[in-house]
Amino acid sequence: MIERIVIVDTVDPLCFYGVNNSNMQLIKNLFPKLRISARGSVIRVVGEESETAEFEQKMKELVAYAECYNTLSEDVIIDIVKGCLLYTSPSPRDYAA
Repeated sequence: MIERIVIVDTVDPLCFYGVNNSNMQLIKNLFPKLRISARGSVIRVVGEESETAEFEQKMKELVAYAECYNTLSEDVIIDIVKGCLLYTSPSPRDYAA
């Protein structure tokens, strides 16, 4: 078992975790084989190497999305985790008026 730590200090906690931790509950449900705990800006995850690595990558994508749009809906979480939406950084068209 591998433990990884993901820091999410660059986004608003309410935006990232959701009201009553609804987003965090969804994330936990999407990764049923992992043991996930969140306290403040630290998310700890314990599980197999490949699964924790995938979790860490998806969390980075979710943080990048939340940083850019200051929102994180359930649909976006599902799309990013399931691989339907790959979000790495804003594109120039995101800033076009």
